[in-house]
Amino acid sequence: MTQHNEESFDTTITYKSGTSSSLCSLKSNNTPVSSRSSNVSSSSTPAIELLLRRVERIISTQDQQNIMLDNILRNLGVNNKVLERPADFPNLPVSNKTEYRCVEEFLSKDENFTYMTKRLSTIGGSSVRNTTMNMLKYLFTNQVAMKFNWSGKDKKPFKKTKMCCAIIDAVKLSYGTSGPYTSDLSDKVIKESI
Repeated sequence: MTQHNEESFDTTITYKSGTSSSLCSLKSNNTPVSSRSSNVSSSSTPAIELLLRRVERIISTQDQQNIMLDNILRNLGVNNKVLERPADFPNLPVSNKTEYRCVEEFLSKDENFTYMTKRLSTIGGSSVRNTTMNMLKYLFTNQVAMKFNWSGKDKKPFKKTKMCCAIIDAVKLSYGTSGPYTSDLSDKVIKESI
C-alpha cells in the first residue's frame, strides 16, 4: 500500500505558441504526493503531456476567437456610427424600372453611395455568396432581378450599375481584410454570387 503525505508541489510548465512564449504555472497546496518522491514522478508525465495538449488546444481556440473578435470590432468601428437615412432614400426592394432608375440616380451622389454601402454591409449571411444574395434580395424583387444578368446578354447588364458597385464594396466591408472568408472576397467570387 502506497502511503501519501501532505506536501505542496509547484510544477511549472513552459510552452510555446506561435511566435510568443507563454508561461503556465500549475500549483496545488495540500495535495497528496507519493512519499517515494517529492518531485513529479515519471508516471505523471502522460498527465503533463495531456495537460500540454489541452493547453495548446485552448490557445488555438483562443487564437481563432481573437480573429473573430477583431472582425467584430472592425465591423463595429464601421457600423457603430448611427447611419442617418437620407431624406430621399428610395423604397426598397426595387419593383419596377422607374424605381430602379431612382436608386441608380440616388447612388450617383457620393454620400448616398456611402450610406447604401454601409447599410448593405449590415446585412449578414453565412458566407460571401449568401451575404451577396441577401443584399440582392434587399435591393430587388425577384421580378426585377430576373431582368438582369452580369454581362447583359439578352438582359440588362448588372456589372456597370451603381448598385453592383455598392454590393461589392458592402461585401468587402462586411468581411474585412482578415478572417475565414477573406479568400472569397475577390471581385470574381462576389461577381459569381451576383
